[in-house]
Amino acid sequence: MGLVAPDASSSMSSKLARYRPKELAPPILPEPTREDFIDSRSRLQQIVSDEFITPGGLSRKYRYTPLKEKEIRLLLIEPGNPDSELRCDMIYGRLDDPLIYQRYHALSYHWGFDKATNRITIMDDRLQRSGRVLLSEKNKFASLVSQMPAANQTANNEWWFPVRDNLLSALRGLRQQDEPLLLWVDAICINQDPADEEAKKEKQQQVNNMAQIYNSANSVCIWLGEGTTETDQAMEFIEKVVTDIPDLDKYFTSGKEQWRDWLALRDLLTFKWFSRRWVVQEVALARDATVHCGTKSINWDDFADGVALFVDKMERVNRAHLWHMEDPSKLEDVAALGANSLVTTLSNLSRKSENGDILERLVGIETLVSSLLFFEASNPHDYIYSLLALARDTAHCACPNAQSSSGSSINTFDIEVKYDKAPLEVFKNFTEQCVRASKSLDIICRHWAPSEVEGKDEEGVIKEVAFPSWILKVSQSSYGTAQDTLQGRRGGDSLVGCPYRDMRKTYNACNGTEAICSFGEPFPECPLRSFTDLSDASHDSLSTKRIDLSGTFSRKPTLNELARHGMEERDFADVGNFMSGALPVVEPNELEKRKDGGTFQRPPSTRHGSNTSLRSEVSYFHVLYVMGVQLGRIKQHSTRITNGTVPAEWLEATGWQRRKPGRVPDMLWRTLVADRGPEGQFPPRWYRRACSHCLSDKNVMTTNADLDTQKTPSSNIMAKFLTRVKSVVFNRQFFAGGSPERPLFGLAPKRAEKGDLVCVLAGCTVPVILRKRKGPDGSCHFELIGEAYVHGNMDGEAMSGLSSNAEDLKKELMCFPLV
Repeated sequence: MGLVAPDASSSMSSKLARYRPKELAPPILPEPTREDFIDSRSRLQQIVSDEFITPGGLSRKYRYTPLKEKEIRLLLIEPGNPDSELRCDMIYGRLDDPLIYQRYHALSYHWGFDKATNRITIMDDRLQRSGRVLLSEKNKFASLVSQMPAANQTANNEWWFPVRDNLLSALRGLRQQDEPLLLWVDAICINQDPADEEAKKEKQQQVNNMAQIYNSANSVCIWLGEGTTETDQAMEFIEKVVTDIPDLDKYFTSGKEQWRDWLALRDLLTFKWFSRRWVVQEVALARDATVHCGTKSINWDDFADGVALFVDKMERVNRAHLWHMEDPSKLEDVAALGANSLVTTLSNLSRKSENGDILERLVGIETLVSSLLFFEASNPHDYIYSLLALARDTAHCACPNAQSSSGSSINTFDIEVKYDKAPLEVFKNFTEQCVRASKSLDIICRHWAPSEVEGKDEEGVIKEVAFPSWILKVSQSSYGTAQDTLQGRRGGDSLVGCPYRDMRKTYNACNGTEAICSFGEPFPECPLRSFTDLSDASHDSLSTKRIDLSGTFSRKPTLNELARHGMEERDFADVGNFMSGALPVVEPNELEKRKDGGTFQRPPSTRHGSNTSLRSEVSYFHVLYVMGVQLGRIKQHSTRITNGTVPAEWLEATGWQRRKPGRVPDMLWRTLVADRGPEGQFPPRWYRRACSHCLSDKNVMTTNADLDTQKTPSSNIMAKFLTRVKSVVFNRQFFAGGSPERPLFGLAPKRAEKGDLVCVLAGCTVPVILRKRKGPDGSCHFELIGEAYVHGNMDGEAMSGLSSNAEDLKKELMCFPLV
């Protein structure tokens, strides 16, 4: 698929037509002084070697000249054969110039991690005319070198530029044989020198212009990499599938050739480009986009449709080709790949006009950051900055006059692109703005932040910057980082979820209450309730007001109540025995016991004034004060549910009996699926029946009566149920707690321990597990362990008896300082 060459007109067309600038007189260089010659010979040789010697002869490394206001650089690539030398002109222009607007192409590619050992030739009239202005200490030595006789002396306006392997292959692959190509390439058209202060300012300015640069391009060229036989097969297969929709069924037959086609496509979707965070913006803002891999190319819309069909029909593909799979895991978890996440996100991100102008932005920044987990950036700041131009509530930060879904700008966020800020400060500010805008604490339960590397210790082990527990890292998410995704599932799906367009919440544990929190400062007008010794089960009260927890048993239940939970009267004794420790469980190390009894003292004032004594005891930079209720403590918990295998004793803890495997208590099947379907909807009615059949199926039940969700059951409906169970329980653990009168049962993070608190926070739609920590000065604060499923407490039951008035609610809740 050929690329459209820019039109030629005026002075710009003259430049494009010549392919290379007219040679000018060499720059005027100052006469070398005695001090210049006194410098060591070794230093001169090093500069000559590093900066001026190229394989083709003597030349100079390209040096940037400052950009004028609203100006960008463009690369004009001369036509040539695939293996010929890459020669380019550096062109300068403004995006509002008719000679530039929609007459260039923008490159989207993966930078790679190799060193820039390849060299291309760049000609730049402006650089040559700068003459004396660009002189530096190295230029003085250049004057010495220029006086040395050398063979194959290059033209005075030619410089070499270092590029990495993938960029070199992209430039060669996109170069036309008979006409020039005008291309914007971030690695070349932006000064990326990290040691140059002017370059840092330019980069920040150009990052702010990035959205306009990609939206003003004629098209975006997506370069996946050099081609192979398998990638050619995959690219051709996509084109066949999307153009043959009426006969799509033939691609799901059990032939080995079809299996190889699907496998080739799966491998293509694991290319590094699909893990780069900036590509989301680059494709989302493109008026047109083309995917290139080697010599093959396909329009982005066709490519995206092919990926969507692949994911949608994945189950059918697996069934059709089960007998051809040397490694069945090859086609598992395709939906978790970055390619599918990208296609899904871009399909629902905005509404565009026919010519590619963005009419409406539909998704908020919190949703974007929380859902695009498999896209990485070399700079931690870009986990936020790369998405600003795409979100309805932050577009104004990157694009002036950006329109939201309502047709007007929504300025609920105020995020300034500043790379000189510490990444942790950027993440903390982002979290605070998310809470303020949404009035929800759900963001503290989502794994979205990258790991920030601090350095290496004496043994060479990488050290990561310690984040507060309320900023969760991508590496701990259900599939981990982009590299981890290829290894399969690492944990259960997020309970708090990431609803489409921010309009639907999966749960409502907080009963619709808004977040009551403070970043860094204690509440000036709220009581800091006294925490009694939490090691005593008798102190599991929620607050000064007793709350009847709907869905659990505060007394011996009636037969009707037991029936609603799928239990009989004799089953209640099983639960009571389990709560008292009659079943085998893991006994982890006890929590630290506080010498002062774990109390969190109020200030001496009789009124709810600010706590001055507390302020002197804790560091406020990373403290998040939240308010909520305590449901109880974890008394027992299972081992970590590795590979999705549920232990028999925890199946029995809910009242299930091996001698009657088909009778399934409500608490059991609802906990296994977290009382929801895969899309966050209420669970399908048939889940209970499917669970009953699975617990009776020898194909999925082990000899120890464990439920193995990895096994293949007898029917497709059972397989769907087990897939949901696996997505919930994987690497989590069952827990039981509370008190015999008000028992708690559910799923907790793998790090949960005996003694941890089970709480519901105001403004958080799911319960959380907190661990009491004692600071070096004796202060009491809490670590957020993670979100939890607590049976019977996911839909507002814990807070249903509390005041609806915000001020009165504060008096009924407890304050938890999170660090």
